[in-house]
Amino acid sequence: MSKTNLLNQLLEKNKGYIKTSKMVENNISKTYFLEYVKENSLIKVAN
Repeated sequence: MSKTNLLNQLLEKNKGYIKTSKMVENNISKTYFLEYVKENSLIKVAN
């Protein structure tokens, strides 16, 4: 499964939210995630 598909599934499963811990659990780098956020016009809602 591609990283993009995995992120899409995590978003769907978690009602549009992804925690950094879930990303790390699934071996997705913060750099890749930042690119994904930009490409999909996502916004940060919490620290």
